[in-house]
Amino acid sequence: MSDARATPTSLDGVTSLYRRFRPGRFAELRGQDHVVRALQGAVKNDRISHAYLFSGPRGTGKTTTARILAKALNCENPIDGDACAVCDSCLAIAKGASLDVVELDAASNNGVDDIRDIIAGAWHGTPGTWKVYIFDEVHQLSKAASAALLKTLEEPPPHVVFVLATTDPHKVLPTIRSRTQHLEFRLIGADTLATLLHDVKSAAGLSADDETIEAAVRLGRGSARDALSALDQLIATGSISETQPEFDPLLHALVHDDAVEALRSLAVLAREGWDPEQLAENFAGEEPFLVALGDSILGLNAVSRAVSRMADVFDAKRASCVIAVEEVPAEETSNYGIVQPEAGSDDVFRVVNLVEKPAPKDAPSNLAIAGRYIFSPVIFDMIRRVKPDQRNEIQLTDAIQFMCDEGRRVLAVKLTPEEKRYDIGNFPSYFESFVEFALADPLYGADFRVALERLLAKTPAKV
Repeated sequence: MSDARATPTSLDGVTSLYRRFRPGRFAELRGQDHVVRALQGAVKNDRISHAYLFSGPRGTGKTTTARILAKALNCENPIDGDACAVCDSCLAIAKGASLDVVELDAASNNGVDDIRDIIAGAWHGTPGTWKVYIFDEVHQLSKAASAALLKTLEEPPPHVVFVLATTDPHKVLPTIRSRTQHLEFRLIGADTLATLLHDVKSAAGLSADDETIEAAVRLGRGSARDALSALDQLIATGSISETQPEFDPLLHALVHDDAVEALRSLAVLAREGWDPEQLAENFAGEEPFLVALGDSILGLNAVSRAVSRMADVFDAKRASCVIAVEEVPAEETSNYGIVQPEAGSDDVFRVVNLVEKPAPKDAPSNLAIAGRYIFSPVIFDMIRRVKPDQRNEIQLTDAIQFMCDEGRRVLAVKLTPEEKRYDIGNFPSYFESFVEFALADPLYGADFRVALERLLAKTPAKV
């Protein structure tokens, strides 16, 4: 399907951009081509499922798509499986005045009585061909309400379609999930968001330069609704700086290893009204977010070179994530990457999938994850989707797997033997590296040497 999309039609009497330019047809949806193909094809070929489960991050179009589906099903003049958006049925659904569409916020109407009332009405007739029930945040239904809904999904009325929307599909009962067609919505790419904002700017006659658009895209973090709201705010304030914390003093303190000044800078930001979560997400969004797990000695030249190479790949390839990998015997690691060669490079690969703890003979490659990562801010949304393991820990590899599943650009950089030597998993070489690094420190190296010699003098030599 082509990336070109129609600009959403503006609604009269509405001022906020995300409501004025909410998509009203499949042709206006952006960044969810796989969902559009499935639903538009189903409507066109009359293969409608009685229940759909729409899951994905907030602001990616789940409820909007449910309304578009309702329009297409009841449209008087459908166009290739899409709604016309001008007939009486389409206009009534757009205004929220249609008897063919019932929306329920499961977060505030999560009791069994609420569900029973709705189910009782599902068997009644409807003016249109289909009656569509949209349950938002369906994972927040109580157990009794979920059980009542499950009974209806098992024996649905023939003229009814249920659309269940959720940001957390894992909390939806497995028995409900198994009776629905599950469509996963993805975070929208930066290029797609930028095109949308430029189109909306032109359609609304707004005055916004490229820097403002880029800032709104960054603040949107893959959500069309958040990006449009950010553009609204940036235009209203007339200043990008007022929407972002001032990190220069903090960065200066970190560069110079000044813990006192860093804490002072954080205190100033807190007094200005920024809470810790906001600060963390904004700070990670300033530049590619670096997590150097297993590298407590970033001052070492080999490690610095590896991180520098990974950062160069991250920028040049516009990646969502870059991981370090190393060649190891199959029996010595538990996480492998299924990779494809990246054009124009012998040591950069496209990660297609991650495999955990395969048998050595079944290992898909000898490239194992080496414990260094560079992420874009999208990692925060991926982490929120990861289920904690038995120790209540979140595994970064699970978040990376979500990126692979969504087709995001996950790349791997193969470490050189010298860079590989400083992996924390190899304790003898790690300890040797630490000692070399400590001895070379201009402030504490001499004291460290004296302390080390004193310790060695007290330690009996092994025969």
